[in-house]
Amino acid sequence: MKRFLMLFLGTNLLFSCVPNKQDGTALAQKIVDKTIAMHGGKNYNTLHIGFNFRDRHYTIQKENSRFQYIRAFSENGQAIKDVLNNEGFQRYINEQITPVEDTMANKYSNAINSVIYFALLPQPLNDSATIKTYKGITT
Repeated sequence: MKRFLMLFLGTNLLFSCVPNKQDGTALAQKIVDKTIAMHGGKNYNTLHIGFNFRDRHYTIQKENSRFQYIRAFSENGQAIKDVLNNEGFQRYINEQITPVEDTMANKYSNAINSVIYFALLPQPLNDSATIKTYKGITT
């Protein structure tokens, strides 16, 4: 007898046929791969996306392993643009590069990365740091 798994991601629903005795890690990977394929698949490799989130404008540019994430906003009458890419983090205030302490650069980088991670779901679920485990079917 076969079981069916329903996985909800955003507004989409993924149906997957689940054999009774399949390795949990392999099954979890299969579900993630199917979900990514349904949400654009290889289109994640090359993309240019812009969106607003919490009074900030984000831009995502990816070309295979190259990436650039930009967060732009106004604060105290100043135009701030944070740029995170393969080379690291830079902050611009009124279009002038501004030195930032390493601790703050890490804080800003993590904040940008967090928003981008969720914006690109489900694709980041295949990052090497993600541990996938199938936990079974529930009602």
